[in-house]
Amino acid sequence: MKTRKSKFPGRHISQIAVRYHRDRPSRFYKTGIEALDEYTGGLPSGEMTLIAARPGVGKTALVMQIMEYIGEHHKEPSGIFSVEMSGRSLVTRMILARTTLPSIALRKGELTQRQLKERDRALEEIGKLPIYIDDSSINTIPHIENAVAAWVKHGIKVLGLDYVQLLSPGGGDASDTRASFIGSCARTMKRLAKDMDVPFIVLAQLNRESSKGRRPPTIADLKESGDLEQVADNIILLNPDQDNPPAVDFLLAKWRNGPTGIISCDFDGARGHFASLSNEE
Repeated sequence: MKTRKSKFPGRHISQIAVRYHRDRPSRFYKTGIEALDEYTGGLPSGEMTLIAARPGVGKTALVMQIMEYIGEHHKEPSGIFSVEMSGRSLVTRMILARTTLPSIALRKGELTQRQLKERDRALEEIGKLPIYIDDSSINTIPHIENAVAAWVKHGIKVLGLDYVQLLSPGGGDASDTRASFIGSCARTMKRLAKDMDVPFIVLAQLNRESSKGRRPPTIADLKESGDLEQVADNIILLNPDQDNPPAVDFLLAKWRNGPTGIISCDFDGARGHFASLSNEE
């Protein structure tokens, strides 16, 4: 009687050590925000970085600024799932960040000839950026998984999602609580980051309690799911500095392979641009 050979599970550490010796070091992508890059080394491949804040604090502006920088300076393509905003709205924000145009006039199309030339110059620059936007109304996990597989196959190096609490079960188990569903979404994003070996920037909302009083937000304020805290490799909470507006603090609440801490910056809300960051002592 023939016996079936069973494969021993796992790999011996020597196999991993040999592969580690041959592999290139982990890839880090600079964000263009000097203090953040100095503090963290940049966005690490294979990890999910969660950026969370209340509405209007600059989550979307930050992820787009990072992707623009990666496209311009790393010459690497990125892709973002924009569940909240249309692609047109994102491009409008990118124009404002690159020009001195008044927001209302740009959105209403009431520009002077000089302003039209400034807008067109910005559009030409934006058009050269290797950024892909999926603003499809299909905001389910299977759609994201399929799109990520196609994107990475065609060379996308950085992923983004704006934002996780807007994802839809898409016919999943209706008995699941919202918290468990969001936790499942977070685990999927982390798996995709790890399997595809890319940074995955996932945006999230903080709950209303985080804006009450003068206390800074904590990871316990993540809306709808405590699993977000456990699953994310890295967590940045954006907190407006009430004593020094329009400054915003980046609270590095969790960083898997680095220190936690606080980084402060100036935020130009009209332009959607972060700058002049410095480490808090």
